[in-house]
Amino acid sequence: MKLSLSYLLNTDYFKNSLKLVSGTVVGQVLTLAVAPILSRLYGAEDFGVLALFNSWVGVLIILSTLRLEMGLVVASDKVEARNLFRNIYKLIFCFSGAVLLISVAAYLLVETPRWSLFLFLGILFQALFMLLSYDCNRDKAYRNISFSKVIQSLSNAGVAILGGYLAWKHWGLLAANLIGFLAALVYLFRGRAEKIAGIKLFNFQKFKKETEPFKEFPKYNLPASFLDTLSQHLPVFALSHFFSTAITGYYSLAMKVLLLPLALVGNAVGQVFYQKLTEMENTFYKRRLVCFTWGALFLLGIMPFSCLYLWGPDLFAFVFGEPWRESGKIAAALSPMLLVMFMSSPTSTAFIVVKQQKYNFIFGVTGTLYRSAAFYYGWVMGDFYLGIKVWVVCEYIQIFFYNAILWRKM
Repeated sequence: MKLSLSYLLNTDYFKNSLKLVSGTVVGQVLTLAVAPILSRLYGAEDFGVLALFNSWVGVLIILSTLRLEMGLVVASDKVEARNLFRNIYKLIFCFSGAVLLISVAAYLLVETPRWSLFLFLGILFQALFMLLSYDCNRDKAYRNISFSKVIQSLSNAGVAILGGYLAWKHWGLLAANLIGFLAALVYLFRGRAEKIAGIKLFNFQKFKKETEPFKEFPKYNLPASFLDTLSQHLPVFALSHFFSTAITGYYSLAMKVLLLPLALVGNAVGQVFYQKLTEMENTFYKRRLVCFTWGALFLLGIMPFSCLYLWGPDLFAFVFGEPWRESGKIAAALSPMLLVMFMSSPTSTAFIVVKQQKYNFIFGVTGTLYRSAAFYYGWVMGDFYLGIKVWVVCEYIQIFFYNAILWRKM
């Protein structure tokens, strides 16, 4: 087998990645195109509320599926995959219903924000979208995944602009978020209705039996993913608690731009990387795939992240308006770290393929600890940017050890 770049560019791996990337690029370009409009229609506090809403959904959505959706790609046959799909589907509805009951009780008893009553919808829509995306990944229906992201971005942008002109404040952003995911999952459900045809009520014994082959995912990947996701959203929770919703909004816009390359390419490549790695048995070819992925993403990411590092404040002030210069300062401080995270993002699921999920849990624990410690230290010292510097250094160290261990275990 040839080892040349030309060979890799003609493989199914590259072609499937391109299919996913194309739709993701269109969707993210639409999102980026309307961002300067939205930044002038909504204030920092509105974006802060949206960030807090998405952080709660992002953390809770991990629990809604127990990470069983990752088993769809490695299921041994269609029957096993179909049973797993149905069980996850029922699990999502049960969990979302429980969140609704808790949200209503919390709102009545301790007067939580009114937007918290809609958390269950965010979890329901995004969890179903995630489930359908993994199912499409198993069937290699990459075009469907790609187009669904375009639909999601179009719907989100349209509703957000409408809400801004109607002065809905943060409710416009929240409605856009929910409707965008609803439109995308409705599209993905087309042609997959048979998967839930004749579905019965949740039965724990049947659920336990049919998910037995995938028990490693809840056992190891769930705690690790939950801790990792929680630690990723800790800045939003910490900023909203110790500082203000407006500061949270500045941070959220900075991260939205910084995570754009990862959303454009990293996640799409990661889905195909995971599927491709499951098909490989030879250690040499696994390592070659990893190196090719790292190198390609570095070349794609070095230019945009360097620009943000050098001219972040001025770029943000020019594109989004002078009030958003603070977001540019935050983006400049975080851009070197995000470049390394962008390069490493597709390999984040590789421990599952090599059956070493326990390391995901270990790194999830350490990530939660050092991110919490970094922002607590910054708060104690009264310097938010000092907390960022500590976070960046710790992140470098973790990513190095993560990939070094993965390399040895392949």
